[in-house]
Amino acid sequence: MGRFLQVEEDRQTQIERGLTLQQSAAMRARIERELNATLYLMNGLSAYVSVHEDLLEGERVEGVLRAIYRNSQHLRNVGLAPDNVLRYVYPYEGNEAAIGLRYENVPEQWPAVRRAMEERRTVMVGPIELVQGGRGLIVRTPVYLEDDRYWGVLTLVIDSESLFEAAGFSEAVDGTLHALRWAPTTNP
Repeated sequence: MGRFLQVEEDRQTQIERGLTLQQSAAMRARIERELNATLYLMNGLSAYVSVHEDLLEGERVEGVLRAIYRNSQHLRNVGLAPDNVLRYVYPYEGNEAAIGLRYENVPEQWPAVRRAMEERRTVMVGPIELVQGGRGLIVRTPVYLEDDRYWGVLTLVIDSESLFEAAGFSEAVDGTLHALRWAPTTNP
């Protein structure tokens, strides 16, 4: 009888483990979907800047940043940093402290910006404490012009709480708490 109970207990444990793996896979798919929708907007902004860098001016840039901001439910703000100095940010209100930020002078942020430049690809870090207050995921994409000159970096600050909630990380599923572990990649 004892052996039967052990086998049944092992079977139940395997079923629970399988369900947990299914739930985790579903959550991963949801968070990837949410992130990819936001990153898609960044690719469009990068293309716009690389083609129209000579037309970037306050009102025009604000309109583009506003459109991107409105099309993503998880963005806290979006910014452009020509020569790695944050010059444009939307929304401006609440982010005034970030204007003029020179990434080279912020030891917590410069390594990710430098890595994006060196690897010529989008880099995401966080959640981190933000200059404007609060915490978020920061996504940076380097912009290279058509003649291959480095222009600067685009930055999306994602509301990590909103993103994680949309992906189902804010609540227990069937009594199971899930944790998200951030594993930054190294140079490929």
